[in-house]
Formats: sequence, C-alpha cells, structure tokens
Amino acid sequence: LILAHPDIVVKLDTFNRLLTQQNSLFEAHFIARFYDADLQYIGKAEGSVEKQIPSVWVHDKAAQEIAAQIEKQRDLQLNALKQFDASLKALVASS
Repeated sequence: LILAHPDIVVKLDTFNRLLTQQNSLFEAHFIARFYDADLQYIGKAEGSVEKQIPSVWVHDKAAQEIAAQIEKQRDLQLNALKQFDASLKALVASS
C-alpha cells in the first residue's frame, strides 16, 4: 500500500443486519477511518443505527405490512448514512 504513495488512506467498514425470522434487531453501521501517507491515524467518520423491530413474515402478514417493514429498514439505513455524512462533514471542517 505504501508503494502506491497515497495522499490519504481510508478504511471503510460497513455492517448491516436486516430482520430475519430469528432476529428482530436491525443494525446499520458505517465507519470510515482516515490515515495520512505514513499511515498515521487522522480521524474517523461514522453513522450508526440499532433498533428492535417486530419481524413480519410472508406466511402470516399482508404484502403491505411486509413492504412497510422493508421501507422502515431502508429508512433506518438512510438515517445511519445521514449520520455518517454529517460526521464526515464535521471531520473535514475541523481539518
């Protein structure tokens, strides 16, 4: 990596856990860690959401309820990304 002579190195970690029959905890985590050309830590930006949501399954729920739950998970992921974006802007502004 050092041989490429980067100005900045970014390590991006993402984790999403969607609802399943066995899991009712939704999670979305986004973290970017920034390092300079010498791989010295500069800072990080992050966004994270965790929420307990009762699972909805096809065999006993209407399509509208299932679609609403999928949209809820998408909205929660979007909230985590918005937090990440705000954190990134704050990191850049403080540099």
